[in-house]
Amino acid sequence: MAESPGQSWRCKRCGTLLGVERGGRLHLKYKAAQYLVEGSVTAVCHRCNELSVMRTTTESRQDQDARSGTASAGT
Repeated sequence: MAESPGQSWRCKRCGTLLGVERGGRLHLKYKAAQYLVEGSVTAVCHRCNELSVMRTTTESRQDQDARSGTASAGT
């Protein structure tokens, strides 16, 4: 199954791709390391050293549960 391309997060100074947001998570990849994160992320561009901030657009499951007053108990 193919994933949707998502929204690119690029450095505002030089245009380097910093990550891709898909399904409320930001996918960050640099060399062999890969990370999937939610919420607010701050990164330093590896090409020009510009500081960039990104906030994912979809709330995490934990945030949704907190707002609705339910907890994921795993049962």
